Amino acid sequence: MRIVTLGEAMIRLSPPDHMRIEQTSVFEVQVGGAELNVAAGVVRMGYEAEWISALPQTPLGRLVHNAVRGMGVGTRFLVWKPEGRVGLYFIEHGASPRPSRVVYDRAGSCASMLGPADVDWAKAFAGAALFHTSGITPALSDSAAQAVEAALRAARAAGLRVTYDLNYRGNLWPPEKARRVQEPFMQYVDVLITSEACAEVVFGVREAPPEARPDLYLGLGIFAALRVAREVILKVIEVSQMEQSPLFDGIREKWIDQGLQRGLQQGLQQGLQQGLQQGLQQGLQQGLQEGLQRGRRSGLVEAVLEALAETVGEYPRDLPGRLERVEDPAVLKALLRKAARAGSLEEFTAFLAEVLGSHN
Repeated sequence: MRIVTLGEAMIRLSPPDHMRIEQTSVFEVQVGGAELNVAAGVVRMGYEAEWISALPQTPLGRLVHNAVRGMGVGTRFLVWKPEGRVGLYFIEHGASPRPSRVVYDRAGSCASMLGPADVDWAKAFAGAALFHTSGITPALSDSAAQAVEAALRAARAAGLRVTYDLNYRGNLWPPEKARRVQEPFMQYVDVLITSEACAEVVFGVREAPPEARPDLYLGLGIFAALRVAREVILKVIEVSQMEQSPLFDGIREKWIDQGLQRGLQQGLQQGLQQGLQQGLQQGLQQGLQEGLQRGRRSGLVEAVLEALAETVGEYPRDLPGRLERVEDPAVLKALLRKAARAGSLEEFTAFLAEVLGSHN
C-alpha cells in the first residue's frame, strides 16, 4: 500500500534542559509537521508514503528535505520554490510549575504559497490507496486552500480513500472562515478525524447521526492499517469514551497502564487476606476503573492547557493546579470547548471563574 499526504513541515527549535528561549545560546533542531508525521508513521509500519509540500531552494529547505528522506518518506512530488522560507516553531519544555510554550514563526513559508497547479495530482495519486491531509494546510493561505481542494477532488476521482484531520488552529484563522472553506471539502472525505471541541468550533456539531457521510468521530481517531487478502484497509477506532483530547498522544495506553499497576498492587494486598487469585481479580478490575477515571481527568486537563496555549498563546501559572482539583469531567469538557475558541485570555479566565463558581 502507498499513501500520499499533503501539508507543511517546519523546523522545530528547542532550548535544551528546560531553558527559556531568551536564556539559551543553543537550540535542538528537528523537523516535523502533522501530515509528514502521518507519512513517517506509515513508513514505520512497513508501507510506502509520499509527502507533498513546497520548500525553498535554500540550506534550510534542504535540511527539511534531508530529514524527510531520512524518515524513508518519498518526495518525488515536492515543489521547490526559488524564493520563500521554511516555517519555524520554538518549543520551551516546561518545568513545573512553568508550563511548556510554543512560539510560531511560519508566515510567508513556501508551503503557504503552494497553489493548485503546482502539482500533477493525477501522477501523484497513481497507484496510491489513500490520501491524507489536515485543516492546518488550507488555513495557511487562500492558495493553499485551493491546492487542498484540488488534491481532494483529484484523490476522489482516482478512487483513493480520503482521510481529513480537522485539527483547528485558532491562531491561523477564525471559526467562520474555517467552516466556509472546509465545509465544501467534506463531500470528498471518507473519514473525518476530529475532537469534540474542534467539531463544535468549526461546524457547530456536537453529535453526528449514524448515516452522516463522512462519519464524524468524536474523540481523536486512531489509524490502524490491517492487511486483508493483500489489501490494506483503514480502520478508525473511536475513542470518544476516553474523552476528547485534541492532542491525544498515547494517553489511552497510559490510562490502562495506570489502572493495571494500581489494580495489581491492590490485588496483591487483598490476595494476602482472601487468596491471591481472588485478590488479583478484584484488584485489577477496581484498579483499572480508578485508573481510567483518573487518566480521563488528566487527559482533559492537558487538553484544556494545550488548546488554550494554541488559541491565546499563554495561560495563568496557577491554572494547571486549579484544573486538577476539578472532579467533574463535564466541567472540564466545557472548559475545553471554551479554550478551543477563546478570543483572549481574559475571556477564558472570566468563563473559568463563572463555571467553577457555579459548581462550588
